[in-house]
Amino acid sequence: MIISNIFPCVACLSVLVGSVAMAQDCTDQQLLVQRVVPFLKGRIEFSLNPALTKRFMVDAENGNVKISAGETKNLAPALGYYLRHGCGSHWSWNGNRMEMKLPLSKFHAEIQAPWAWRYAYNYCTLSYTCAFWGTREWEQEIDRMALNGMTHMLVQAGLEKVWQLTLRELGYPEDRIRAFIPNPASAAWWNMGNLEGLGGPLSQGEIDREGELGRFIVQRMVSLGIQPVLQGFVGLLPHDFDKYYKGTDARYFPQGKWVSGFQRPTVIDPTTKDYTRIAEVWYRNLERVYGLKAKAFGGDLFHEGGNSKGVDLASVAGAVQNSMQKASPGSVWVLQHWGSNPSPTLLSGLDDDKAVVVSLANRLETATDGSTIRSFCGKSWVWCELSNFGGKHALYGSLKALAHLGDLQKSPEKERLLGVGTISEGLETNPIFYDLLFDRFWTDRQKNMSDEELKLWIAAYVQRRYGAASEDASQAWNILERSVYTPVSGQTDCLESILCARPGRHVDRASSWASGRPYYQPKEVQEAALLMLKAGESNSALWGQETFRYDVVDVVRQFLADIARPLLAAAMDAWEKKDEAAFNQYAGDFLGLIAATDELCGTHPMWRLGRACEMARAKGKTPEEKKGMEIACKRLYTTWSGKIDALNDYAHRQLQGLLKDYYLTRWNIFFTAHRDALAGKLPEQDVMSTVARQLNEFEPAWAANDTPYSSKPEGDTKSVAYDIMNRFMPVAASVSSWNQIGRQWKLDPQTGVLEFNVSDSIQELGTYAATFVWRNGNNALSISKVCLFEGDKPVSGDVHAGYTGVKNEANTYIIRIDKLRTNLDVYKLKAEVEGVGGGDSSGVLLFRKIK
Repeated sequence: MIISNIFPCVACLSVLVGSVAMAQDCTDQQLLVQRVVPFLKGRIEFSLNPALTKRFMVDAENGNVKISAGETKNLAPALGYYLRHGCGSHWSWNGNRMEMKLPLSKFHAEIQAPWAWRYAYNYCTLSYTCAFWGTREWEQEIDRMALNGMTHMLVQAGLEKVWQLTLRELGYPEDRIRAFIPNPASAAWWNMGNLEGLGGPLSQGEIDREGELGRFIVQRMVSLGIQPVLQGFVGLLPHDFDKYYKGTDARYFPQGKWVSGFQRPTVIDPTTKDYTRIAEVWYRNLERVYGLKAKAFGGDLFHEGGNSKGVDLASVAGAVQNSMQKASPGSVWVLQHWGSNPSPTLLSGLDDDKAVVVSLANRLETATDGSTIRSFCGKSWVWCELSNFGGKHALYGSLKALAHLGDLQKSPEKERLLGVGTISEGLETNPIFYDLLFDRFWTDRQKNMSDEELKLWIAAYVQRRYGAASEDASQAWNILERSVYTPVSGQTDCLESILCARPGRHVDRASSWASGRPYYQPKEVQEAALLMLKAGESNSALWGQETFRYDVVDVVRQFLADIARPLLAAAMDAWEKKDEAAFNQYAGDFLGLIAATDELCGTHPMWRLGRACEMARAKGKTPEEKKGMEIACKRLYTTWSGKIDALNDYAHRQLQGLLKDYYLTRWNIFFTAHRDALAGKLPEQDVMSTVARQLNEFEPAWAANDTPYSSKPEGDTKSVAYDIMNRFMPVAASVSSWNQIGRQWKLDPQTGVLEFNVSDSIQELGTYAATFVWRNGNNALSISKVCLFEGDKPVSGDVHAGYTGVKNEANTYIIRIDKLRTNLDVYKLKAEVEGVGGGDSSGVLLFRKIK
């Protein structure tokens, strides 16, 4: 099947989606071989063959390999295909296994590329995962992505220099320029128009080095046939720009504040002459910094609650696109589809053939259901998975969604579908999920894998990743596939570990917008962990593979995280019953989970905070620069913003050092205050205010501590994992709610209010049902009113008398959503309740969409 026949309506994109100009030789691909499989140097021959339109061919025989393709962009993917399927190799963000037996076996493949675009990166990815990468890390990343077949990749590094040159030329003061430019850890939200200057100012040396790094990234991408997507000028400017720039017809659209009061950049009206002048300066400096004229530009208008009131969106969008065409004729504007952006009105102002929408698919249980795909008003689009927010650690992703990518062909927009890709906010997690995604790049676009085919793929994945077939490891991953890797409706992110949550008596998540609902049976994770250890018993050579050790850490770590919820509930139940012995036992076990997770993570370098800190410090040259970068790194993982607000713990990580020194300290503060209350040292009503005061002092200050963190592993993964399973399986079995599913509640008679974060469940308009179910305690629960709040604003409610106990009466409340939130305020469900005859009542809330 020829790609140009699939997309007759996007003929004007044919040059763009083909490749960067064809190379005259294949030197860059030979250098790639030397970097990733140096023992194959001299054995692989590359050639360009125009007859292989949209295809590549691999022939291996007598120890030599011939790779040919019609375009430069398909040479590196052809090598990757051969290494994966011809040699059984594996590479990922979470360990590689590239050794292979020589001489090479005979192999032949001729592959038609089913997708014209294979796209990588959300802006957030470039801060949550890549903020502190240098040339070494970026060289490895570009090699990895080239082997996987990426055709287009978003670039952010270097924009610090572009902004400085542009604003300086426009007369904006030097001190204000420095105040505007943030640390790379915050650059994503700067470039999306959410904030200014967070984590800055950067030194001149840091700005210059980011410019050099950006140029390196772009040129290396181009050398391997990848099209860099550079930042277009969509009108974003410092919020006080109008005080210093006196143009002829400048008009501005102030954007107000983003989450927690961050000052947004303003937007200059793109239909004005002053916008045109500034855009010319921007694109000239963009080319100067990166060394090329871009053919693809990123940039979004009015992102996450931006102010577009009174704006002629169609005219504004058309003007932005015209400036791109003037700067680089034939280029394309790449827009992110997130929430209600880009609006149909904005899209209506764009030339269809010069715009591509990257669609962020975060509801993985229906992500490939063609009936749910939005129309983009005749614009071409790219489907991209969004399975991780903030780079947090947890087993998550839907393997079935990837297996069923063929369902995308059910969409009425299928003729405009250019390709697929990855746009998770954070990478370096869940290697099995991404390996299947990248493998699917090369299967028929209409193909759905059956359950049996997926099972066979998992067995092959285990052999490639670990270097040997293992029935036990395959069984472990099959169990995980049908449990934790099968998200349910509304599960748009992983089930977060409450070990990383700001302590509270009934916390169910670590970050404000995540899911707090268990959707799988934790015992299945325990079973998978035991099978992984059994696989290591059957074949001790597995322990020599970094990939196997990484996965053992990951699965056992998930087992520990799952125990935390019922343990906290048990500890709080004991505290309320004044059972000091039981409280101390459960609290000690809970704290032991954190210490054990820290010890386990410490055995592998990729699970250590020291790895991130060392990269951050390497970004700086002077002691001041090194310290500033390390603070930015630790702040990103903890408070995020540097203050106490809704963004806290959004990008939490389960890393050695961070667990022991940050999360363990927080929970120690919490349990100590409760223990003091039991001992009569602290009034019961003062417990949580005491905890809050100490946390408010500890959290913002922690990022600046001078504790050194190393990436060097300590301890033996095998022995630590065995010890953990032996210690904590009895603990898990002793907790009655080990497998309880639902949003837990426990009545606090003093407040008479139950509150739940339901943001993860409200993703679309419709009618929702909130059902209260009593599970434990001596008293039933009566409910009088249930109200849904968007932040502090009530938006829907249901008032009637309800009851849940041994019997249930009218215990379901109806919530109607007629308009979705346009910002990041949390959806909170609050119920006014009281115990019947006493306050000993607990249970679960079932919250679901009914129509």
